[in-house]
Amino acid sequence: MTGRLDDETGTATVVVHDFQLSLAIGKEGQNARLAARLTGWRIDIKSETQLAEEEAAYANQEWAEGEWVENEAGEMVWQPAEGGEALSAEQWAGAGEADEGGTGGAPIPAPEAAVEVVESTEAPAE
Repeated sequence: MTGRLDDETGTATVVVHDFQLSLAIGKEGQNARLAARLTGWRIDIKSETQLAEEEAAYANQEWAEGEWVENEAGEMVWQPAEGGEALSAEQWAGAGEADEGGTGGAPIPAPEAAVEVVESTEAPAE
């Protein structure tokens, strides 16, 4: 078992052997929920195979360098590191198809405001 901690997001990623994944998660996620409650962190449990597949998917990708910043109008825009015009979220959404921002087709990370949490470590309501 190995782990990674991300202090910025409060997420602990735990990597276990494939045969121990169901044990680590527990029945209906009980072990993961308990660990989250005890630590105050979001717990993300992955098997070694899942981690290898995720890393392989990103291995040959080139990423555009830059950052999401707030413009004068209060909108989040992608500002390329090499300069040039900033992309709005709408332009960013179409950048992969039409390469509007001069990123050379390189993927741009999503703005933090657009990230949606889809998993919860809280216990289901009873």
